[in-house]
Amino acid sequence: MRKVTGACSTSFTMSMIAIVIAASLTACNGRDDQSTGGASLGGDFTLDAASGPVSLHDFRGRLVLAYFGYTHCPDVCPTTLANVGAALDMLDEAERVKVQGLFISVDPERDTVEVVTEYARYFHPGIIGLSGTKEEVKTVARDYQVYFNKFFDQDSEADDDYKMAHADHLFLIDGNGAVVDMMSHHTKPEDIVAAVRRQLR
Repeated sequence: MRKVTGACSTSFTMSMIAIVIAASLTACNGRDDQSTGGASLGGDFTLDAASGPVSLHDFRGRLVLAYFGYTHCPDVCPTTLANVGAALDMLDEAERVKVQGLFISVDPERDTVEVVTEYARYFHPGIIGLSGTKEEVKTVARDYQVYFNKFFDQDSEADDDYKMAHADHLFLIDGNGAVVDMMSHHTKPEDIVAAVRRQLR
């Protein structure tokens, strides 16, 4: 699978986020159907979890680590979620209760709520898997300027044998629902912890 990555570092100032997103989308070599151009990044949303509808505002007052991916991803998604899970384990108990992990599927055709829930829990019980309709997922991805695109291997004839090219940003969202940091799948657990602790101070 092509790794669709941007020039992401461990931490960004908010003034640089739009530039970084534009660069990463250009690197995808595909159509940017989800980009909102100069629009503000992020916002509230509601998607489906095993427990029912989950909204970003449900975690008001807590930090959220949100990642967009899909369960059939061979490398980038497992790496990122493993790093998020390890980071959550590195936090002490008082810190841990103030942080929520979210895994948002960009492949709702295959990633039902049950599938994405089991997948997310495999990496850490503190990560909630979310899915929804195609339009719901597309809307959330557009708000966060997350690129994704379905593509088929040339030799494949099966309708469900496809991959999803997708941007690999890990978003850190503060207790007011604002994106305050962005990281990539390369970000080590200890650097995720450092970013979280900066916001908890």
